[in-house]
Amino acid sequence: MNYGMDVRTQQSAIVEHLKKNRKEYDIKQILNELGYDVSEGTELFQRLSTMSSSVEYNPTRKTFKYKPKTNATNIEELINIIHDSKFKSVPRSTLDDAYPDVEKDLASMVEHPEKYDIVVVEEGGRSKEIYFFSDPKKRLLHDLPNLDREIVGKWKELSGTKDEDFEKTVKESHLIPYHYSAQNSIKKSRKD
Repeated sequence: MNYGMDVRTQQSAIVEHLKKNRKEYDIKQILNELGYDVSEGTELFQRLSTMSSSVEYNPTRKTFKYKPKTNATNIEELINIIHDSKFKSVPRSTLDDAYPDVEKDLASMVEHPEKYDIVVVEEGGRSKEIYFFSDPKKRLLHDLPNLDREIVGKWKELSGTKDEDFEKTVKESHLIPYHYSAQNSIKKSRKD
């Protein structure tokens, strides 16, 4: 057992092990493989079982499992996630722990964006990259479409607030099918 290590260090080691192996581990397996006691009632158990953002605890089976920010298992699923996202864009920080070899696939998207219909914009380092979906129907002579530069510009303009200016910006951008405005008009008409 690793009694000399503090609870945070043990917790980090377990999370990294779960992330690396991507399978469920019960309390006994964690003890056998890592030497950490995560029995119910211990501080380590309490910390792990309440880490809802990165660890999933199944109380029925009494198992722990790594919980990625994005639920994907391959590059095709990553591309679908980008395409299906509300603003047709996803920050790297949301994708970078999806599955064990995701780093290779993200690098491939950066190196060969035309292959995946993806445009990657770097804002202040690799960790701040934004992955945009590129509409292949709008391609111009196999170059990156002009639309993508426009999408990037419009995306940066969005303020993130839900006031009238935000509605107007999103509606005029034509980036996404605009239903937010319709929902607000319905709410406004009900108030009248």
